[in-house]
Amino acid sequence: LWGVIPGDRTISDEVDQYVILGNHHDAWCQGACDPGSGTVLLQQVAKILGEAYKKGFRPRRTVVLASWDGEELSLLGSTHFAESFRTELMQRAVAYLNADCPIKGHTQFNARTDPLLADALICASRLVSVDPPEDMRTLYDEWLSQDGSESTEPMYAPASQYQLKLHSILRCIQAIDVSQPGGGSDHIPFAYKLGVPSSYPEYVPDYCMYTMPMYHTWYDNIDVVKRFLDPSSSKTGPLPRHRLMVRLWIALIIYLSCAPRLPYSPVRLAHWLCTEWEQLVQKARHEPVDWVKQGIRFGALILCCFPFL
Repeated sequence: LWGVIPGDRTISDEVDQYVILGNHHDAWCQGACDPGSGTVLLQQVAKILGEAYKKGFRPRRTVVLASWDGEELSLLGSTHFAESFRTELMQRAVAYLNADCPIKGHTQFNARTDPLLADALICASRLVSVDPPEDMRTLYDEWLSQDGSESTEPMYAPASQYQLKLHSILRCIQAIDVSQPGGGSDHIPFAYKLGVPSSYPEYVPDYCMYTMPMYHTWYDNIDVVKRFLDPSSSKTGPLPRHRLMVRLWIALIIYLSCAPRLPYSPVRLAHWLCTEWEQLVQKARHEPVDWVKQGIRFGALILCCFPFL
């Protein structure tokens, strides 16, 4: 761990809940983007929160800043930490924010976020301005425009009996694409082993590319970052996307650590479970596999999903 901003027991009894921001510090090659961009971001967030703490800032929940080793070698550092403090983290960790390689490009904002944290990320994006500031645009505005949808529309159109039940509620949810964090980074042991809601927003070259072309190669250097991944201009100044992501993480951390009630999105989680369940059922019906003979049972999954369905 790098550092801790402890919660204030005089204003809250939730100081034993943790909001964790983490990134790894090992790299395959030069690592200017992976993990350098996330390391710079983590250092700047630590500096800002440290300065705020000296001036009297006290969150309701404890903020933990973590720098992991061995990520490129099967997530060794984060997995060891998660397994060593398994019970405590399952009971107390309320969010894991992954800062691994957040600037893979400057074209598209990609919101890989657990459904429970989707609304928190959207609210934080409304508070963050995009360079240049005179344009008076927020990250939310940019995010919505690239999604090509209207903010008055529901996030998902109803397509099933389960979704119809949620349609009246979802009408007020903004039409923005939010996807699951997926795999391959330090949020894995938290999100998929301990069930800690995780968020992994990033900038990418475009939606068609998995990541930057020089990913995990010798060409992942500072020159490439400055010239191609996060180019500057006379209006925006140096590394505009890096500075933007710092502002987003600060807003999200403050929101999650200071809100009187945890800003979770159970409606989004319910909708996601309904959608995933229906897709699983459709695949099971069309696959020429005898699931029972294969020893695959869906009973436990059905029981867990039933309260949301």
